[in-house]
Amino acid sequence: MRSAELLQPCATNTTRLAIFEGYRLMIICAPVVASDRYLGAIYSILDLDNQVTRTSRQLELASNVSLVDVQPDVIVPPNTQQRFDNANQMLIRNETFTLGNGKLETLMELSATGISEVVSSGFQTNLIGSGVTLLLLGVAGFLLARSLTLPILKLSSVAQAVAQGDLSQRANLHHEDEIGQLGRAFDQATSQITELLEEQAHAASERKVILQSIADGVLAIDTNERILVLNPAAATLLEQPDAEALIGKPLAELHVPDDPAMTAGLQQVVQQVRNELTEDDPTPVEEQISLGRRIVQLRSAPTIVDGVVTGAVVSIQDVTRAVELDRAKSEFIATASHELRTPLASLR
Repeated sequence: MRSAELLQPCATNTTRLAIFEGYRLMIICAPVVASDRYLGAIYSILDLDNQVTRTSRQLELASNVSLVDVQPDVIVPPNTQQRFDNANQMLIRNETFTLGNGKLETLMELSATGISEVVSSGFQTNLIGSGVTLLLLGVAGFLLARSLTLPILKLSSVAQAVAQGDLSQRANLHHEDEIGQLGRAFDQATSQITELLEEQAHAASERKVILQSIADGVLAIDTNERILVLNPAAATLLEQPDAEALIGKPLAELHVPDDPAMTAGLQQVVQQVRNELTEDDPTPVEEQISLGRRIVQLRSAPTIVDGVVTGAVVSIQDVTRAVELDRAKSEFIATASHELRTPLASLR
């Protein structure tokens, strides 16, 4: 197996066995998903033979413990098997279990000398000595399997909970081996992801408050013409009764008012923001249109990220009062000019 094939992508928690450069490995893959987005995957790679040797040393076992591969098509009885090898004067105990996508067999070998030492340490008969020896082997096998599987199962369970969006889960593994180090690294990564998402949520909340508080209307869409932003001012100017329900909806689903003049103005706003999706010039486009009984100033531009158009935005400013004042000023100047010219003409 090549090294690139070890870390295969995974959509769910998976556990599998692999042989790489003579090492028997157990590979656990746990996807990390937040807000329905696939962020990546966390891999745990455990050298099984090294772990068995270390556990045997920690438990101070008198027997030799090793792992043997079992072919997938071999049917192994579920009970534990043991036998005495007369040729080598050795007690052999086999216990088969399934791990991930493969089967492994725990092979424990205890020489007759080791048995005699155990018996001579406090047992009076060979029958009692053999029974206790077998009991010790069974307990050792149980502890070995437990020390291997419990931290991995806990880490897998926490990774699955995090992948489903529960970022409060932590593995809290205090082992000094590779599994403990992986658990602490996983907890640290989860904490960093949580902080990043909280920062993003805080920034999004601030932007939302700003957009809701400004007097000008703001309408933003993405390249698929889905509405990203429609603040209260824009909803009022465009006569949209439920702005929140329109977020994420196509631009074509905007409510069409009953007033024909308002409908015509709404179509102009929609067309102007659509035109920006085909532009790569960030220079804003300004236009003054009638929006029902209001006169508004449109200012639109594409949103560009790293040279790529990602959407468009248009601001809508109600300039009705300013236009009326300008019109009244123009009428006053025209009237005053006419009144002033009339006396002057009579003097001539």
